[in-house]
Amino acid sequence: SAVPASLTIINGWRDTGNGGGILISTSEPTIRNCVIRDCFAHQGGAISIYAPADYYHPTIQNCTLVSNGANFGDAIFL
Repeated sequence: SAVPASLTIINGWRDTGNGGGILISTSEPTIRNCVIRDCFAHQGGAISIYAPADYYHPTIQNCTLVSNGANFGDAIFL
C-alpha cells in the first residue's frame, strides 16, 4: 500500500466529483502527517473514501483538515 506522508494539499476542486483533496477508491493507503485545506468537492471536501468497509481499510493519521467544503461531508465522506 502507498504511504503518502508530510504533504500539504491546498485548493483542490471537484465541483461534480468526490474528494477535493484526496479520493481513496478501493485501496488501503496510510496517509500521515498531512494538511488538507481550502478544498471543495460534491462529496468529501478534503477526503472521500469509496471502498467496501468490510474489505478495504485506509488509515489516516495525524492529519489536519481545515476550511474544506462539500455538499456532503466537508472534511471526510464515507
